[in-house]
Amino acid sequence: MTADIVIFTEFTSTTVFQRLLGAYRIATELRKHGYTVQVVDYLTEWNLDELKQIVDKFVGPNTLFVGFSSTLYAIRDQALSDKSRPNHYRRELRYTEDFPFKPEVSHAFITHIKQVNPKTKIVLGGQRSQYKNSKLVDCFIHGYADHTTVEYTHFLAGKPYDETVLQMKPINEHQIEIDWIKDPEWNFQTSQVLWQDNDLIYENEVLPIEISRGCIFRCDFCSFPMNGKDKFDYIKDSGPLKEEFIRNYEKWGITNYIFADDTYNDSIYKVEKLYNEVFSQLPFKIQFSAYLRHDLIHANRDMAPLLKESGMKTCVFGLESLNHKSALAIGKGLHPEKSKELLHWLRDEAWGKDITMSSGFIVGLPHETEETFREWMKWVEDENCPLDGYTVEPLGFNINEKKIWPSKFEANPESYGYNIVNKGVANNSFFRWSMWSNPHMTLPKAWAIADEYIMRGYRSGRIKPAGFFQFMWMNGTGLTADDLAGMSVRNVSADFLKDKKAEWFQLYKNRLFNL
Repeated sequence: MTADIVIFTEFTSTTVFQRLLGAYRIATELRKHGYTVQVVDYLTEWNLDELKQIVDKFVGPNTLFVGFSSTLYAIRDQALSDKSRPNHYRRELRYTEDFPFKPEVSHAFITHIKQVNPKTKIVLGGQRSQYKNSKLVDCFIHGYADHTTVEYTHFLAGKPYDETVLQMKPINEHQIEIDWIKDPEWNFQTSQVLWQDNDLIYENEVLPIEISRGCIFRCDFCSFPMNGKDKFDYIKDSGPLKEEFIRNYEKWGITNYIFADDTYNDSIYKVEKLYNEVFSQLPFKIQFSAYLRHDLIHANRDMAPLLKESGMKTCVFGLESLNHKSALAIGKGLHPEKSKELLHWLRDEAWGKDITMSSGFIVGLPHETEETFREWMKWVEDENCPLDGYTVEPLGFNINEKKIWPSKFEANPESYGYNIVNKGVANNSFFRWSMWSNPHMTLPKAWAIADEYIMRGYRSGRIKPAGFFQFMWMNGTGLTADDLAGMSVRNVSADFLKDKKAEWFQLYKNRLFNL
C-alpha cells in the first residue's frame, strides 16, 4: 500500500544500529492529521536497487512528498569496512551534504521517485537542510519541524493551512525553503511519539524518547536553535510521558531508552518531579542513558540518588577540558580539581559501579597547547580515573554564510584567537568543518592528537562501553547494559557487532518488504 508521505532516516555506523527520533516525531504529527506515513530507517544500508524497490512499494499517485532526515547520515563504502576505526567513520564522508550517497546514486534514486510520481516533492529536513546544496531537493525545512511540516503537507494536499506558521521562501524557480516558526497553538509538553506497527519496532529494542527540548546553556562552541532557553520551558508533562513509557512496554516490552534531552539534569526541580510523577509510578523499571552537566550535580548533590533511582544506568558528561582557563573560555567554570573530586564521589559513594560514566573532551580550545592537553589527559587515561569511557574530538568550526544558528566561535572566531584558513569543507569531514589555526594548534594537528588518544584507549582496554554507545550496542546483540559495563571496548569484537548488525538489518528488510 502506498503512503501519503515516505520519510527516510538513519543513524548507523560500523557497529551501531540505532533509531533517531526526528522522523518518527514528524510521522506522529502527520498521522494525527490523517495522513499515512511510512518511515524507512537505516538509509545507507540499502543499495540502489533496494531503494528503488522501496519507492515502487510505497510511492504512488497519493504520495505528496518523500522526506529525508539528514542530521546523522552515515556512509556506505570504505569506512564501513574499516574495522580499525569504529568511532570515526564520519570523518570519511565525502559526498554531498544533502544525500549520503555518491552523486550518481543520489541522482538515480531521486530520478526514480520522480518517474513513479512526477508530482511528489523531495523534502530535506534535519541539520543539513540549512546548507541547501542539492538541486535534487524541492523543499528545505529548517529547525524543529513538528508543525511546519504538517502545514506544508496541508498545502501540498490542497487543504487550508496556517500562513503564519508556513512561510515558504523561494530559493529559485524550482526550490523553496521553510523557516522554523514557533506555533503558539502547538504544545510540546503534551507531545508524544506514537510508534505504529509499520515502524517495525523490535521486542526489547533500545528506543529514543524526548524528555525536554533545547538547552538552558549557551556554550560558546555549540550551535543549536534552542540554546539558552528558559530553565523550565519545553519539558514534557508527566502524564503524557508516563503514557508513552507504558504504551511502549505493553506493546513491545520496551524498558531501555536513550533520553533525547540536551541536559537532563538542568534543574533539581525537573529531576525530582519526573522521579516522583513518572519513574517511581511506573509498574515496571526502566533503564536509560542521558546527557548530564556534572557541575549541576556538584551544586546539588541530592540529584545523584534521584538519577540512580529513576533508572539511569549510564551518562555522558561534557567536561570538554581539564584546563581551567580553556574551560572558562567556553563557559564551563567548575575548577578541574572540583570536577575530579565530584567524579570520585559519584564512583566511590553515590553510584558505585551501578552507573557507568563517560565524557567528551576537545582538542584545540583557547589557551590549550599540545603540552597542556597531554598533561591533563594523563589523569583521564589512568585506570584509577572514575570515568569508564571517554571520547576525544578536535574543535570544529563551520564558517558558512548559509548556517542559520552559528555558535559564538563561528560568529567571531578571531575574538577567540582563531584564524580560519579555509571556510569550505575541511578534510571532507562529516561536520563540514572549516580549516582553522590558532597560536598553539591547527585542525589537522588536533585531529591527529584526538585519533592518537582514542586508538590508544581502545587498544589498551582503558575505554569501556559507557554513555550512549553502551545502550546502542545492546540493539540486536543480546547484550545487556550490565554485560557491557563489565567489558572494555577492546573486548567487544567489531566483527561480532557487524555480524549482529547485519542480522538486525536483514530482519528489518524482510519485515519492511512484507508490509
